[in-house]
Amino acid sequence: MAVPCAAQTPDSGAAQTPDSGAAQTPDSGAAQTPSSGRIIRSLIEVRVTGPAQMQQLMAMDLDLAGCRAPLLAQRRVEVIGRPGDVQRLRAANLQHIVRVADLNAAHAAAVAQFPLSGEDTLTPPIGQGAMGGHYTLAQMEAILDAFHTNYPQLCSQRVSIGQSIEGRELWMVKISDNVGVDENEPEVYYDALHHAREPLSLSTTLLFMDELLDGYGIDPEATFLIDERELYFVPCVNPDGYEFNRINNPNGGGLWRKNRRNNGSGSFGVDLNRNYSTFWNAPNGGSSSSPNSETYRGTGPFSEPEIAVVEAFSASRQFVQVFSSHSYTDVLLRPWAYQTGDPANVAAYNVLGAFMVAENGIQHGRWGTLLYISSGTSVDHHHAARGSFSWTAELGRANEGGFWPVGPTIETIARRHQRMFRKAALTAGSAFVVDAMTVTEAVGGNGNFVVEPGETGEVVVSIDNVGMAAAPLTVELLAISPSLTLGTNLVSVGSVAAFGSGDNASMPLT
Repeated sequence: MAVPCAAQTPDSGAAQTPDSGAAQTPDSGAAQTPSSGRIIRSLIEVRVTGPAQMQQLMAMDLDLAGCRAPLLAQRRVEVIGRPGDVQRLRAANLQHIVRVADLNAAHAAAVAQFPLSGEDTLTPPIGQGAMGGHYTLAQMEAILDAFHTNYPQLCSQRVSIGQSIEGRELWMVKISDNVGVDENEPEVYYDALHHAREPLSLSTTLLFMDELLDGYGIDPEATFLIDERELYFVPCVNPDGYEFNRINNPNGGGLWRKNRRNNGSGSFGVDLNRNYSTFWNAPNGGSSSSPNSETYRGTGPFSEPEIAVVEAFSASRQFVQVFSSHSYTDVLLRPWAYQTGDPANVAAYNVLGAFMVAENGIQHGRWGTLLYISSGTSVDHHHAARGSFSWTAELGRANEGGFWPVGPTIETIARRHQRMFRKAALTAGSAFVVDAMTVTEAVGGNGNFVVEPGETGEVVVSIDNVGMAAAPLTVELLAISPSLTLGTNLVSVGSVAAFGSGDNASMPLT
């Protein structure tokens, strides 16, 4: 979804077709430049007094770009302003301030300040894409081709799972050992760019794929994930909208969110992350029936070919985990989005979420509470339709460049979240982590509770299975000093249930 408070706006550049979200009312805070015809987008901060004003703001169908918990705690909401929005906020008596008068101009100035850099094996390196440091659709295709060329046994050729409304392919690749064989391994699905103005979701996904492939046979965890999982990637769900941004803003900064369906009457685009069938027209709202809205849900569930082909592909597989990347807000979201309640397996979601964000430190939790009510989303659909554990990750922050970070910041954000991406694959099967370990003086020692030379120590380890599959667990003790002599150094704990724990208290290692 483009930022978390997601409504979206059309492109800030010189559109080739009528702009679906462009109000024609003049506005002092988000003016239109007569010389170029460019519709200027601004960043507006709105202060709300409480839930009632928040509902009032939501009802105005604005492009709510940032309403993550830290902002909401201060009752602040970030709005991507369109012509007329400042006047509308003023008329509604909502306190507001224009933080950035022209987002596109601010982005262009930021791009000019930073030299390109990158240290990965992607070509071009992350942060050095042709669109203001971000990858274009053509560069993404070339990178996917290079993955297969360089790692043909591990990465499939890109395969089209179907076409967009303008006839562009939605490309999929699979990463696994024995990549051409459908093995009995946990399947995980990753996608990005439901929303066209979120290129960071693409960069972070490609970096994840690159580091897995480059680390195979060298990095034990990357090797394990490729050997023991089947990972499927659709890095661009919305190729038409993404190309529209590139054409109109070749150096990045385009703010088009939706796909490029011609809705008639000069309106374009459907919000692809409001077009899934699950709770498509939920009673609590969360999408719009207006074609001019940035959260327009379309004429019916799966009305958009992009989402119809994602659904057909997902239905053909058995994804135990689904991980969809968006920007910005630095939060990890789970069901439900359509309401503020929880699914029946919320306890398992909470275990997984806490594990997945342990390194990046971002918040995790229910979409409908951490953000706002949203209907027809992928996170609810993949969970409800097939029982997948389903996540939406919002990457980056407003102070890091919002939708279009520049320079080294692209790489910084992408690397910050790599552990989370890996853990989405790791937890698709069994995933063991040490919870606690105790070393005690065995019977026969001098009783001072310290293991000294000549005495025997007993080691008891408590281990949690934070993965979604039960598996047998064996604990092995290794000596890291030649002065240590191992006694019982290998113990079978038995099968540990998904999200369960086990220990070797009945048979300590010595």
